[in-house]
Parts: sequence; C-alpha cells; structure tokens
Amino acid sequence: MSKRTEQVGDLVRDLVSKEIIGGQIEFPPNCLVTVTRCEVTPDLDGAKVFVSVFPDELSDEALEILYHAGRSIQENVFHKMFAKKVPSLEFVADHDQQVDEEVDKWLE
Repeated sequence: MSKRTEQVGDLVRDLVSKEIIGGQIEFPPNCLVTVTRCEVTPDLDGAKVFVSVFPDELSDEALEILYHAGRSIQENVFHKMFAKKVPSLEFVADHDQQVDEEVDKWLE
C-alpha cells in the first residue's frame, strides 16, 4: 500500500467514524459499531471500510443499515474531503479477535 492510499484510507476511516458517531444512523438498541480500518484500492476508486459490531449477533443487521446509508455517508465524506473524487464505500464486518477483546475490555 502506498503512502497516498494509506493517507486516503485513514482520512476515509476518520470521516466515516464521525458520520456514524454523529447519530444520523440509527442502529438497534445496545449495538456498538466501530470503524476499525479502511483499505483503499490503488486507483482510489474503492474502499473497504471494516467495522466491528458488538454484540456480534447484530453484525448482519448493522451491516445492512450501513449498506442502505452508504450513499448518504459517501456524499457527506465527499463534502468534507478535499479531493476530486471519493472512493466508493463497501462496508465489511471485521472479525479480528484482538479488536473484539479490546472492546470487551473497554466495556468492563
């Protein structure tokens, strides 16, 4: 991954996180959604946004909500980025055990 794609990925991750935290998207009660990382394609056309969902049973429902809100999220990210184009966003569940353990620790 080049430095440019890494920087764009970090920026997209931060902006998508702020969109989720902003409260515009309604998730089921007691559902915690965290953007863990973002991988951008070398041509900057696409980005996989990895999210961790707690509890894991609500993962499918949370991903569907993000899928339906994706266009709105992408438009808001576009307005906040200083770039000619914004990668199309694809939301993916991040099943990294280490992230889950950190969230569990934080919630205790």
